[in-house]
Amino acid sequence: MDIRNYKIAFSFFFIVVIVGMFDPMAFASTSPVVSIVASRVPKAAHLKQKEIRTMVQNAIEMAGGLRSIIKDGHTVVIKPNLVATRDSNERPLAKEVNGVTTDWRIVKVLSELIREINPKGKILVMEGSAQNSTEETMRYYNFTPQAMPAVDEFIGLENSSGTWRNTQSPELVRVPLLNGLLRKEYYLNRRYKEADVVISVPVLKTHWDAIVTGAIKNLAIGAAPPSMYAEQEGSAYHGSAIDHEHPRLDYWIHDFYLCRPADFAIMDGLQGLQNGPLPSSENDKMNMRLIFASREPIALDSVAAQVMVIKPDSVLHLHELAKSRSINLSNIIVKGESIDAVKKPFSVRLPTK
Repeated sequence: MDIRNYKIAFSFFFIVVIVGMFDPMAFASTSPVVSIVASRVPKAAHLKQKEIRTMVQNAIEMAGGLRSIIKDGHTVVIKPNLVATRDSNERPLAKEVNGVTTDWRIVKVLSELIREINPKGKILVMEGSAQNSTEETMRYYNFTPQAMPAVDEFIGLENSSGTWRNTQSPELVRVPLLNGLLRKEYYLNRRYKEADVVISVPVLKTHWDAIVTGAIKNLAIGAAPPSMYAEQEGSAYHGSAIDHEHPRLDYWIHDFYLCRPADFAIMDGLQGLQNGPLPSSENDKMNMRLIFASREPIALDSVAAQVMVIKPDSVLHLHELAKSRSINLSNIIVKGESIDAVKKPFSVRLPTK
């Protein structure tokens, strides 16, 4: 190495050291960031659109923003959680901040932020609902062109994933998965799989078998093509077609998520729900008034678990995905509110045998 190269190397080293002195996070690029934004409004039901907008914007920006992952002309899929319109006692769920389904106002804000970055691209809201037809569920929860004009299409997966059990359908794509824990291949909706960006928008809640149902499970169950994985033709409900017993459900979640990982996640923690995925009483609503965001959904679900006072490593699919994606769950950077400041114990209602 000649003297000029020595000078260049020394200069680079000097800059790196100085940057590190003033910004310790400069060397933490491999550590996933999760943001938590809290509202001071006493009740989640009192939150208005203006404050929800501010919470979503702040959470996204603290988590690194959308501009590094979305470019003009991209096709962006937003995957909310619209699992049901009724609780476990068949009572209608509230249309906002019910703790079960993604509040439409969060997706409205998100779609508008995406459209600002991506005026020429496509924004698709895709879902497969468990109780009713997905289109009916979307209308119930205000997922409509009138409420969200920035969205190009609202897609119910049961009508957009090819004909029943037809592996050759052009609306499907086969995805080999050599490191699958349950299977070595899966079928995905083609538009979902080939989207430039997928954003998961789940709800903060617990689940009787998966323990945590967050950004990962939201995709691994709700995005599974009903034509291949539903219990019966014409329905988006997976039921026993996807084994929900432990540990096979977690293995499915691990596998299906790896077929098309999300590029970003925003969690609706406005209400929060214990003993999910559906409430049995008003006592299951947790009044959290939170929004989470992250470029790494596995990290987001890990932080959400800790907010619910659940150990992330006790959630099998998170434990396995952290290994698959080389993520150290103990090395996550939390911005905004601290976990200790907002945590509240959530219970998990185990199934009766």
